[in-house]
Amino acid sequence: SNPEFMARFVKVLADADADYRKNPKAWTADSPQAKANVKMIGGEPADVLETVMEYEYPSLAEQLTPAWLGGGANSRAGKALKDTADFHKAGGRLDSVYPDYTRFVTTRYAEAAMKLK
Repeated sequence: SNPEFMARFVKVLADADADYRKNPKAWTADSPQAKANVKMIGGEPADVLETVMEYEYPSLAEQLTPAWLGGGANSRAGKALKDTADFHKAGGRLDSVYPDYTRFVTTRYAEAAMKLK
């Protein structure tokens, strides 16, 4: 309901991702980034770092490709949504899942974020 907010939010995340891609070694247990994550989600800084290193951090341009957001059900985003829904159904948190989550995958906000300074 607030596309401008979403574009700005995606831009903030993309900027943080770019910072990580440039210098992942700056993320240490004592770094402000790790401490901020722990403050928001709990846990231990070392655990945050271990998890952060498992993720990929595509640029906005990469996110617009079929591999990420532009490929519908075959995109990483489409598959991740489906896998997450299936996981929650198996765990009893959902009664049913959609066969496909393509309608929830969009390049709209990444495209808008690319236009922001």
